[in-house]
Amino acid sequence: MGTLLGSFSALIVGRRYYEACTAVGESVELQREPHNPYDANAIAVCSLGGHKLGHLPRWLAEVIAPCMDELSCTLKGTR
Repeated sequence: MGTLLGSFSALIVGRRYYEACTAVGESVELQREPHNPYDANAIAVCSLGGHKLGHLPRWLAEVIAPCMDELSCTLKGTR
């Protein structure tokens, strides 16, 4: 499997619902949540320890989710 590199910047929404936090520059992982009852395109932002920090904004998840589903990929980045 190949590697695709790219970048984008977005706010983490829904942070008030989760107690986990990270420092600026800390690595995070984006995980698809296709069964999320509020948004079928939901993408959670998680610490590398697996703690949920929040979600990508709905408008961005709508664009990225189909790519993640089709390519069965995981996205990693920094906060």
